Amino acid sequence: MKTLIEKQIGKKIKRLRTNNRLEFCGGEFNEFCKVESIMSHYKIVNTTKQKGIAESMNRTLLERTRCLLSNASLGKQFWAEIVNITWLK
Repeated sequence: MKTLIEKQIGKKIKRLRTNNRLEFCGGEFNEFCKVESIMSHYKIVNTTKQKGIAESMNRTLLERTRCLLSNASLGKQFWAEIVNITWLK
């Protein structure tokens, strides 16, 4: 999966931010990150600041998507594709 993502974005993964769930805190995952030279950051889930950042990003994505749909005179069936495009920018 790592190689696929790196090929799609054309960049090497340097940092990985995950929640503090146990499947990402184990020795095997940490060893993978160490071998691949990936820094892992664990965010604190359900904090006001984290929620604010996520809500702000969602709002930005929705605004961009609505704007692109309107300007391009595209139907709602293209909603998911446009969200994917705006997310990558």
